[in-house]
Amino acid sequence: MPFRPSLSLLALALLLAGCASDRPKEDVARLIREGRYGEAVQVAAQRVEEDPGDPRAVALHRDATVAFILDAGRQAAFEHHYEDALDSFNSALALDPENAAVQTWIVKTRDELTRVWLDAGLELIMADRFDEALEAYELALYYTPGQEEGLLGASRVLFLMNYRQGMGESYYNEGVRAVYKHLLIQARGKFSYVDKYVPGDERADVRRTEVESALAEERNFVARGFEDQGFYGAAFNEYRLILLLEPENAEAQAGFARMENEVKAQRLLSEADKLVRQKRFPEALEKLDEGSRLTELQADRFSLLVNEIEVAHWEALYQAGLDLEQDFRYEEAIAKYGELLEAAEFYEDASNRKSTLEDYVQRAGELYARSETAATPEEQAELLREISLFWPEYRDVRQRLSVLEHAEPR
Repeated sequence: MPFRPSLSLLALALLLAGCASDRPKEDVARLIREGRYGEAVQVAAQRVEEDPGDPRAVALHRDATVAFILDAGRQAAFEHHYEDALDSFNSALALDPENAAVQTWIVKTRDELTRVWLDAGLELIMADRFDEALEAYELALYYTPGQEEGLLGASRVLFLMNYRQGMGESYYNEGVRAVYKHLLIQARGKFSYVDKYVPGDERADVRRTEVESALAEERNFVARGFEDQGFYGAAFNEYRLILLLEPENAEAQAGFARMENEVKAQRLLSEADKLVRQKRFPEALEKLDEGSRLTELQADRFSLLVNEIEVAHWEALYQAGLDLEQDFRYEEAIAKYGELLEAAEFYEDASNRKSTLEDYVQRAGELYARSETAATPEEQAELLREISLFWPEYRDVRQRLSVLEHAEPR
């Protein structure tokens, strides 16, 4: 007679099966509670491998993985490796976007990074390292957009940079006061309060936009003034300031792009001018060519320096020809003057000197040939002396004259 399990045995079997199915979940939860995150991930992964289609197993593996990554991020944060910590928390958030613990740690870490870069910005200002200070404040604002201390710090740096470019102390003081007033910490707090309790309140949105645009309009006016005066670096910094306060400001965006090119062009112009003074003309022309493609407002300055380079190049060629001439290297001097005249087309003194030297070369050749067929040593010596009057270094004239003069009867 076949064995038939009783109802109680069937119930016990079902209960045991249910316990077996819950055991991996309990094991993973226990491992997480005990801080054994790596083992928890392994157990959860094994469950997924055994039953890839089980959504509970997949969710369990995700939870274990998030816990593992979250722990790595916390450890990095405790060791003040905040960038590494934030990378870990962002990875965890990508796996579980609704995880409140991960979101909390991201906020805390961004706050820490903001403070780190705010402190760095202040130290760098004190060390007069303005470019690095501005980068520090921009990083602080990256981690906490709109942070008042970061905005004020960045604006101070930009005003200081312009002050150092000669914009004046009153410009700096008035600018900082304007930004500080603009931030209107109290007013901003009130508008935030309205947003908190009356989300989407149109009047609050309009009023906030008016407050945020007031300084932008003022600084755009200042930037345009600098631009008109040719203070492109100062204008560039003003537009940067506006974009810190109001990133979508169209006028500032256009001004920033325009001045970024002009500042680059101005820098290339300065480098070219330095190269001209070092007589490195080909390199200077390369800088000018690069800069002229960037500028819209400094074309005349570039053209002027190109002309100055041409003149300086001509003068250098002329001086080189003159040096060769004074060293009695007439053929080389003629070639150098020829190079100058080819470049300059007209350079009167060089043209005259070249013609004179060409006459010297021709006369010296003719006289020397006659000396070789002279009837007497006296006639030969006379011809060589005539050459030595205008070209003493010609061929072996000096040596031959010396021999002839020592041979003459006393």
